[in-house]
Amino acid sequence: MREELKQQLRNTIGSLGRAEAILDSCVRKKDEEALGSLFEDMQNAAIAVGNTIELVEGEETETVKLLEEYCELIWQYMVEADWREKFRIGRLMAGKRGEIAQSLETEFKGEVETVFLICKAAGWKNLERYKSIAEEKANCCLMMAPYVKYSPEGREIRINETELLPESVKAEAFEDYDMEAEKPDIVFIDGPYASAGGSDEADKTDGVNGSVTAPGYDIMTIRENAGLLIYVPYYEDGQALEKECARDCMSPQVQYSDIILVPSEAVGEAYISALKQMEGGRKYIKKIYRMDSISGEQLLKKGVLVVNGGAKAQ
Repeated sequence: MREELKQQLRNTIGSLGRAEAILDSCVRKKDEEALGSLFEDMQNAAIAVGNTIELVEGEETETVKLLEEYCELIWQYMVEADWREKFRIGRLMAGKRGEIAQSLETEFKGEVETVFLICKAAGWKNLERYKSIAEEKANCCLMMAPYVKYSPEGREIRINETELLPESVKAEAFEDYDMEAEKPDIVFIDGPYASAGGSDEADKTDGVNGSVTAPGYDIMTIRENAGLLIYVPYYEDGQALEKECARDCMSPQVQYSDIILVPSEAVGEAYISALKQMEGGRKYIKKIYRMDSISGEQLLKKGVLVVNGGAKAQ
């Protein structure tokens, strides 16, 4: 069961607890009209949780059995005429809800979906270690998207480097993945790319090698549907880091990612130096982590925290 879905079920079960408190208030006031509406809402919520679990995990689970018992208690509460007996049944409902919540945690493992989305085969070098860890602890998939290269004349060339990956690495085509439907918990993206899309003529020449590249996907679609977005730029030895990083600081990958994961202290310092000189850039510095300062396990935990409604990277 996806951790995101599991958290939604937790929230619904928690809402039943709040409804039980309102029940007690309605009983004291003998407000039968409010009770009738509340009963219906509570039954619908419990049934929705049970139906969702059966759809994802199949029938005859312990949690669904407990939900059925909870619904029976709701019915008993509804038809009971004695107000004191209603209070007693209400206490039984609270206990049963606690059993449901505990069963949800123990019966179903929360799975984190992690996507590695790369355009350049060279960037795989930095991501490989994290994919190995993710495969052990989460649902994991590697996606390859083409990238767009612009010649000095502004001509657009789409390049797919799937065949340049090591033979042991199997990547799926990103075009076959429905980002909006899947809403992965964690997405790793590679870089750097010189512009958001290379649409401006001024962006189509980088002054280093006469061309500029852009990822073959909409970065905002990734941002809107990823729980935690981790940007992992790759730099070759000998590159002009200060110039390259300064240019990359203007990219949406830097601005919209939750974490910027850099391969070395030198790269990190180049980004920090560039961001300090950029208007509003200092707020992005806190997102920079060196690969040797944060483990794959810690990144996965951050992803789970985001799914469960916690803060993003600090």
